This record gives sequence, C-alpha cells and structure tokens, in this order.
Amino acid sequence: MAVLDTPLRKAAQSVLRVFGQSVTFTDPGTATFDPATNTVVAGATATTVQAVVTEFSTRELGGVIQHGDRKVLVAASAITPTVAMALTIGDRRHDVVDVQAVYSGDQVAVYVVAARGV
Repeated sequence: MAVLDTPLRKAAQSVLRVFGQSVTFTDPGTATFDPATNTVVAGATATTVQAVVTEFSTRELGGVIQHGDRKVLVAASAITPTVAMALTIGDRRHDVVDVQAVYSGDQVAVYVVAARGV
C-alpha cells in the first residue's frame, strides 16, 4: 500500500460527497429458486451513492464511449461498479457501458463510469 492511498481515497470520498448528487447503481445479481416457497427470488440489489455526473469531452469519445454518454465519478470506497449494473440518475435509467479505475498508488481511489441512457 502506497503512503498516499488512504488519504487520497478519503479526499475523493469527501469531494464527491460535497459536490456530487445521489445516483443509484443496481446490480442484477443472480436469481435463485427457493424450494420452501416454490418461487424464484430475484437477486438484484440497489446501492445509492454520491457521484459527480458530467459529459465526456470530445477527445474522450471513441471506442466504447459515444456522444451522449454520461461520465460518472464514484468514490471507490462507496461501490465497485461493473458493466453488468444499471445506473439511475435522477429519474432516468442508464446502462453501465464502461468502468475505468483511477489509482492513488496501489489502491483505486475513484471509478470513472460511462453510462448510456436507455
């Protein structure tokens, strides 16, 4: 662990808490069968975190990132997003299409999430 890992992770979390907005990540999880009730139980879980939501710059477009995708900055201490998740910003649902980790030494400090409205 690098000397700055812990302080930079805390700083990222504080900045995102102050300047961010509430967004909700939904992990679809895995549905399971409950033989006691003879029903299928959904495995989805929702996690609400503070995040900074912006647009990607023109130079960031290309590859998986398209015009109109939202750039969402999330503290690594809050959640570990994946492309299997959905993201709700305000009242609009988005698919997570890319996740990039930004390190503060040996540990992830912030995730940059590309979210596409559906």
